[in-house]
Amino acid sequence: MICCGLLAIGLVYTWIKKKDFKVILPPLKEIDFITIGILFGLFLMIGGISSQGVIDAAATAPPIGASANITGIGILRKNGYTVKNKDFFRIGIPFTLAAIIPAYIYIWFVYGV
Repeated sequence: MICCGLLAIGLVYTWIKKKDFKVILPPLKEIDFITIGILFGLFLMIGGISSQGVIDAAATAPPIGASANITGIGILRKNGYTVKNKDFFRIGIPFTLAAIIPAYIYIWFVYGV
């Protein structure tokens, strides 16, 4: 909501400053509505299954992904790149391990979990 509000304030400010309605269109054309739609649907679905207790049951065994991955892949696709699962895993797994292993060691030493 904050980002949308800042966008609206910026558009109105630019429109008042330039006194031309055409300056509003280029920023609106740059919005990636496909990724926003995917994330909206994802959050809607997650909210539904969370209220049914599925998330709590799944949280005891599988890792849960991040919406940043969806956003990153959406940006790449918008710029003409294709992302295959093999490429995503080849690049993502080492970074994931580089983040998770030190965090696990830290939690293990500090909290004894």
